[in-house]
Amino acid sequence: MIQFRLIPIFLISILLCFPAVINAQEIDTTETEINIKNMRLPLPAYANKSIRYTIDDEIANLIADILERIGVNDVFVGIELDSTFLNIDSTINKYTIVTCNELNGIREAIVVSATEIFQFNDEQEENGTYFKLKRSIFKKKPSQKTEPDSTNIYTEISVFLNFIDIETGDNIGYIDVTATHTGGSLKQSKEKALENLWDKLMMELKKIYWLSFYIESTTNGKIKLPFGTNYGIKKGKIFELVEPDRIWEDEKGEYIVAGGRVGFATVSDTTRDSSKVKIIRLWQDFYPESWVVEYPYTIQGFELNLVAPSTDYYLSFGIQFHANPMQKIDWGFGMQIIQVADSFGDKNFGFGFSGFGIWRFLNGAKFDIGAKLGINIDIPFKEDDNGQIVNTALFSTQIGIIAEYPLSEKFDIVFGLGYRFGVKSSEWEFSENDETFPAYWRNDSPEVDNTGYILSTGFKYYLY
Repeated sequence: MIQFRLIPIFLISILLCFPAVINAQEIDTTETEINIKNMRLPLPAYANKSIRYTIDDEIANLIADILERIGVNDVFVGIELDSTFLNIDSTINKYTIVTCNELNGIREAIVVSATEIFQFNDEQEENGTYFKLKRSIFKKKPSQKTEPDSTNIYTEISVFLNFIDIETGDNIGYIDVTATHTGGSLKQSKEKALENLWDKLMMELKKIYWLSFYIESTTNGKIKLPFGTNYGIKKGKIFELVEPDRIWEDEKGEYIVAGGRVGFATVSDTTRDSSKVKIIRLWQDFYPESWVVEYPYTIQGFELNLVAPSTDYYLSFGIQFHANPMQKIDWGFGMQIIQVADSFGDKNFGFGFSGFGIWRFLNGAKFDIGAKLGINIDIPFKEDDNGQIVNTALFSTQIGIIAEYPLSEKFDIVFGLGYRFGVKSSEWEFSENDETFPAYWRNDSPEVDNTGYILSTGFKYYLY
């Protein structure tokens, strides 16, 4: 009898629960659609002290900065909405929600869909002391400090980005990137990991929005691109050579070796069906699955140059500007501090200006040799027999051979050997009240000459 009475109760319970199940499914479906169609604007970077400023906002602002730097102006950066956000009415007023049809003039959106931060104290890893933080980190007051007393925090930041077509609302691709750093406090380690993330995202976004190709093969410093990829490539175009992350194994385990830019290449020739791409600077070997991406900006450089005293007559130390520091034809100008000996045996100091042109006839990946032609005007100073500071002008031209070798991503070491043809000068003068007067000497005036061999060395710094 008791079992018979339980049957109606059981049936009534099922009927009551069934609409609830249907409603729950409808809510899930609606929220899934909202997540695809709607997103929110990130909080501005200056709001990073707000409790509502999350790691999602930080990543979105980082991506927006990258897009601005690489010249992409028709892509929107947003943050994917979740059910928690939708159910808190007070939060709606704090953020701006946008839909695809509201983004006029925008062709696609990059949506921060998932982020994760993982941190632990690397010094105490063996004891199992670790912690994990997701989606946001809030700064504690000093009395609530929870950071371990460590300067070796390991941080790992993972980001999943969706690319949305604004016109259709469809997902057209994604990026999954992870960046790490070990060292420093919680805050310091996180900041360094974000810097590494910035570099990785920069490379990935340039690969998407700029002209880029995977490398098919490399032979004798020349890159072969896949067949049919010469469309849009012009002679002289500069490409960055980029290596992906790779796994390194040893007896202790596996390690991720961060990739990145390892060199530059230029299009030396192009035909209807193929292009010849030559590596012009390489500071690190690269491995399979590397790729090239166009570099649309001008590359320039500065060189600190020392002309050693190969004779007793002349030495100089100066800075030179290079207009095309990687190309076959380079030119620039500079200024220098000089020391030159005169016929009295005195060493006189002064300053000078120079201009030069370089033809790199051997323009290799790891070694350059070129001919350098330059002109100088130097102005040494001296005290005449009346105690007046006087000066003269030395004009010269020089020709020589230079050799360049890359030390790192932005530094080269430069050696030079040549000869300077100078014009002797013994005309000294000084200026007073906008008038020029000759120097006074009791005997013959001292003569200066900077003719002689040149032995120079320098460090060149690239601007890119």
